[in-house]
Amino acid sequence: MYSAWSASWVSGIAAAVATAAAIAVEVSKSSVPDLPPVWLLAATLLVVFSMVGGAVTLAVRGGLRVASCHRLTLRSVLSIPIISLLLMGVVATIPIETHAVMLDKNSGQSVSNAIPLAIWIGIFVMIVTPGLVAYVVGRVSRDSQVPPDKARAGQT
Repeated sequence: MYSAWSASWVSGIAAAVATAAAIAVEVSKSSVPDLPPVWLLAATLLVVFSMVGGAVTLAVRGGLRVASCHRLTLRSVLSIPIISLLLMGVVATIPIETHAVMLDKNSGQSVSNAIPLAIWIGIFVMIVTPGLVAYVVGRVSRDSQVPPDKARAGQT
């Protein structure tokens, strides 16, 4: 059995590694002729994946705390980051209508400088998803566990 705190750390580390890998792939595919220095890319990557990992760790810990789940099996611990990353990956592939695309449209409407709603929805979903997944897994895990007193009573 694993504690809720260790389960949240596993999820945070998985999210940080996935973020670092995604950024590394995007930078390697970049067609920019003059990339910034390597130290700047490494520092930026460190800051970004630390923030993402920390946010996911706190969201998972909050979800497990609301679910009142203090102990999890290995299967439950590993299912939280797998399900969360899959759902966040689906949300990340939703196309976003950028400002440049809006300017290219031949409509008579004026284009605002506001951030598109799809970006705000994506950010909200990315923050809430790990907590909701942790809550559901925590509730299922908590409900499937047999209290120690009842387990001993059944043995005698």
